[in-house]
Amino acid sequence: MEDKIRVGSAVVLENKKGEILLIKRKNEPAKGKWVLPGGGIFFGEHSKETAKRELKEETGYDISVGDFITTLELIDSKNFHRVILYHKAKLLGGKFRLSDDAEDAVWIEPKKINTVENLGEWALQVLKEVGYI
Repeated sequence: MEDKIRVGSAVVLENKKGEILLIKRKNEPAKGKWVLPGGGIFFGEHSKETAKRELKEETGYDISVGDFITTLELIDSKNFHRVILYHKAKLLGGKFRLSDDAEDAVWIEPKKINTVENLGEWALQVLKEVGYI
């Protein structure tokens, strides 16, 4: 197996009430953790386009992708190396549907994020950087 770096795009998505969307992962990595929605970037695809495509696939939502927030580089001892680009995003519309790679989804008020059990460490780090925690 060839070692590869996977590059992804994810968002801090807000609805009109100012709530943040969290997705509970069904599969590894971070199985059972609440994370920020996103996915892998295709060759030739801009990270903002990836975020739009992944949100549509994962949730059925249409979004507007805004300002860049941060980049996380994730490396562990199990041949795992990912670089994830995070952006702010706003919900435009769409009909909600949960994809088969997600266990659950929830909209949560920023002030209640600290109460979420099994919040993924990556999501925690990004939400702290944005000032939600």
